[in-house]
Amino acid sequence: QPSSLPNEPFSLSLLQQPTTLHPPKSPLHLSHSPQQMRRGVGLHGLRNIQQRQTQFQSEAERLSNIQLDQLSQKLSFFKEKLQQYAIQHRKQINKNPELRYRFREMCREIGVDPLASSKGFWSELLGVGSFYYELAIQIVEICYRSRAENGGLMKLRDVFERVKARRERYAKVMGGNGSEKQQVSLSDVQQAIQKLKVLGAGFSLQTIGNETYVQSVPYELNKDHSYMLNLVQRLGVERSYTVNDLGRLIKESQDEDARHMGNSDAIVDGLMPWSSTRVYKTLDFFLQQGIVWLDQPLQRESEYYFVSLQGDLFSFG
Repeated sequence: QPSSLPNEPFSLSLLQQPTTLHPPKSPLHLSHSPQQMRRGVGLHGLRNIQQRQTQFQSEAERLSNIQLDQLSQKLSFFKEKLQQYAIQHRKQINKNPELRYRFREMCREIGVDPLASSKGFWSELLGVGSFYYELAIQIVEICYRSRAENGGLMKLRDVFERVKARRERYAKVMGGNGSEKQQVSLSDVQQAIQKLKVLGAGFSLQTIGNETYVQSVPYELNKDHSYMLNLVQRLGVERSYTVNDLGRLIKESQDEDARHMGNSDAIVDGLMPWSSTRVYKTLDFFLQQGIVWLDQPLQRESEYYFVSLQGDLFSFG
C-alpha cells in the first residue's frame, strides 16, 4: 500500500466474519426416548409435536433477530467510521483516483451509494457526486460528437483518453484551478457510465472479444451481431471484409467450435451455416448504425470496414 494513501478506517474482511450467537439460557430438549415416543402416539402426541415445532420456530426467529441486530450494529459502526474517514480525507479522495476507487469499494461493501443523488449526504460531504455527474456529461458530449465516426460504439480506452485530454486542456486554460484539476481513472469513467445506464440514457458497456466498448445509442445487439463482432475482433479489425470472406470465416469458426463441443452438439441454431442473406442482413444493420463503413470499388466485391472496433480514427476532441 503506497505511503501517500491514508489507512482505511476498517478492514472490509470484518464484514465476512460470522456473527457470534450465544445459545439460549434454557435450551430446548427435542430428543425423546423410544418409550416416550410410544406413549406420545395419538392425538396427544401430535399436539406435543406441534407444540415442540412452534417452540423451535420461535427460538429460530429469536436467534435470527439477534443476528440481524448484531449485524445492524456492526454496519452502523462501519458507516460512522466511513463518515469520519471521508471528512478527514475529503481532498485526497477527490484528487486521487486510486483512493476514490477504494472509498467506493468500502461504501459498496456496507450498502452505501455515494452517487445515489447529487444532493445526497455523501455528495454534499465529499462533492463526489458532482464529480461523477460532471464526468458523465463530458462522456455524453464526447460520445455524441464521435457518432459519425463509430456509430455509437467506441472503445472504453478511447473514451477515457479523450476525457483525460479534454480535462487537461481545460485545466491549462483555467490555470490549473477548479474541478478540471482532478485526476480521472478508467474506473471513474466506468462508474460514470454505469450511472448513465441507470438513468436510461442509452449508455452501456459491451465486451467484444478482449475489448470493452461504450455503446451510446439504444440499439440492441442480437446473437448474430455479437458473433460477427467477436469474430472480427479476434481476426483483425484493421482489414476489410467482403460478404464471401465473412461467410467463409464464420463457417471455419463454427467448425472449430463444433470440434471443441463434439459433433453431437454441432447442429444447434448458433452453429447453423450462415447464408449470404444472413451475412448481408447483419452487415446492413451495422451500416445503418454506422458501426461499419462500406467501400464499393469498381469491378470488385464490396468491402466492409469495422471502424467502431478500430478505435480512434481522428485526434482527440
